[in-house]
Amino acid sequence: MTHSTKKIFLTIFIIVVFVLGYGLYMYLRVNNEKFVPLFTGLIFAIIPALLINYIWNKKPVK
Repeated sequence: MTHSTKKIFLTIFIIVVFVLGYGLYMYLRVNNEKFVPLFTGLIFAIIPALLINYIWNKKPVK
């Protein structure tokens, strides 16, 4: 498996995990009739964006 293919699979994995995690979080909060803060979407968007940015822009080791 090439280095680029590993990056692609890891990126897809991160996206799937955070989308499912966000859906589960929203389901549990709404199911318990609790208030869902508006900024939670940003939290579930910024963390994977930072992880993906780190994966794709990591400096090569010499």
